[in-house]
Amino acid sequence: MKRFILIAVFVVAALYPAEIIFAQWQQLPGKAQSVSAGADGSLWIIGMNNSPYFWDEDEYEWVQISGTAQKIAITPDGTPVVINQRNEIYVRRGDNWERMPGSATEISIGANGDKWILGTNQTPYKWDPESGRWQEFSGTAVRIAADQGGRPWLVNRRNEIFRQRGRSWERMPGSAQDVEAGADGTVFIIGSNTRLYKWDEEEYQWYEYFDREHNYRIAVTANGRPVVIECEIVYNEYGLQDEEKCSNGIVKGMR
Repeated sequence: MKRFILIAVFVVAALYPAEIIFAQWQQLPGKAQSVSAGADGSLWIIGMNNSPYFWDEDEYEWVQISGTAQKIAITPDGTPVVINQRNEIYVRRGDNWERMPGSATEISIGANGDKWILGTNQTPYKWDPESGRWQEFSGTAVRIAADQGGRPWLVNRRNEIFRQRGRSWERMPGSAQDVEAGADGTVFIIGSNTRLYKWDEEEYQWYEYFDREHNYRIAVTANGRPVVIECEIVYNEYGLQDEEKCSNGIVKGMR
């Protein structure tokens, strides 16, 4: 069985409120299992070898740094915070990694610097820098995203979407398998149908942003552009889809 991965730039047109977006999507080199974008404009991934990489646009390549991880989030100044295979949390300090308290399965950092995790019990926690501890909040989830103001958005096991309202949670329309927010205030989801949607607060609904399936994970850049990890589609000798490898993702970004 042969697997082909093509590097391509293509143009799509997606209907969006009162406008037509002509989007150029570019496949970036390599594969990733996790992706995150910082408010400083940086873009990071966790590669298939569990190593963290940051994107060097001038050299058009991913630059590897030390350490291993499964999930990554970026502070407003471009500092990576990772979760490793043992669910331990580390923040980069110079050329070293510093252990943070607690354990987690997911992490997100808002443009204001607020750090949120999902604990191994699927409960949301917010970092309290004064006490140096994670503050527990109600609810359970499998995905979390902190938006421009640090407000968390959740996706639970039933693919339901929630966002924080004070100490409670507001049920949002639609269903999703991943959610992410940009420093400019944009919020995207990968729907249960694996397509990409963008939130419109005025219309209070999700709009399909890109008519293409097989999206797996998403990041949103500082200027509101999505970067997705697509599942690798493996075809058999008859040209039919044989399997979908969603942990071996191809990275594509909107230009």
